[in-house]
Amino acid sequence: MAARVVGLGLTVVDHQLVLPRLPGPDQKTTASAASVQVGGPTPTALAQLATLGGPAATLVSTWGADADGQTIEANLTAAGLQFDADLCRTAPRSGFAHVWVEAGTGRRSLAAVRPDGSSLTAERAVRAVDGADALHTDGWPGPAAVAACRAVKAAGGLVSVDLGASEKLEELIALADVLNLPVPAFPRLTQARDPIAGVRALLERGPRLVTVTNGSQGCWFAARLPDGVESGFVPAFPAEAVDTCGAGDAFCGGLLFAVLDGRPPAAAVRFAAAVASLKVRRFGNREALPDRAAVEALLAAHEKTPADS
Repeated sequence: MAARVVGLGLTVVDHQLVLPRLPGPDQKTTASAASVQVGGPTPTALAQLATLGGPAATLVSTWGADADGQTIEANLTAAGLQFDADLCRTAPRSGFAHVWVEAGTGRRSLAAVRPDGSSLTAERAVRAVDGADALHTDGWPGPAAVAACRAVKAAGGLVSVDLGASEKLEELIALADVLNLPVPAFPRLTQARDPIAGVRALLERGPRLVTVTNGSQGCWFAARLPDGVESGFVPAFPAEAVDTCGAGDAFCGGLLFAVLDGRPPAAAVRFAAAVASLKVRRFGNREALPDRAAVEALLAAHEKTPADS
């Protein structure tokens, strides 16, 4: 797997508290643990890709020349990710998030302040992805992400998009080869009531593999094959969740690894589901990311194929 992978997207520092329960309005509680870690859909997906034994990737993002920026750079280096400091260290301040995780269930609440992405222009993004065999993006910042996707696509590279809450939904759907979105975003993009019909409809708008994740409820997928379309549902692997933060990002990292590894669509989605299941069993955005041996062991222990439709 010698592909040159570039990731473009949001990077923040997560200030995480573990709580006995998520408080409601005007309620107070005491945290049992606290940590500071680096988050963001794209850097976490790239770290997962590297942990699985995939190619070391380059991150294109923005952060500030401040203490949080130093934390980001140290974390990326430790995770084996590359970055151009002159390009990335250009925001007035680094982005950050407050993350509350409920002990026992892994449920989380999150509020974030995004960094200023105006320094990451479309022109700079295109230069940064030049020569990439694969691009993974969460669609932030919108114009730069779209320009980067177009450049990689035009050069014959693979475009992987974790759609989330991007402002450039239609452009990114059309440019994506691999498209993932969480189930809450589904109603905004398709009128289909049946999930399988919905992922098939999204497939017709450009991608060759579409996944819609629904946490512990599993994942729907559709893929274009030489002889037609394959679609189905992959159940989530049973897990006692302790921290669901970053599970979708880890899923995307696992899916990108499996696609680059040449696995068939259903097998690739199942691999990604196993990655997410292992991630939620431990705390942390980096410490909890599983390696390939752990994923393969989980797959072997639950040999089962998804129900096609």
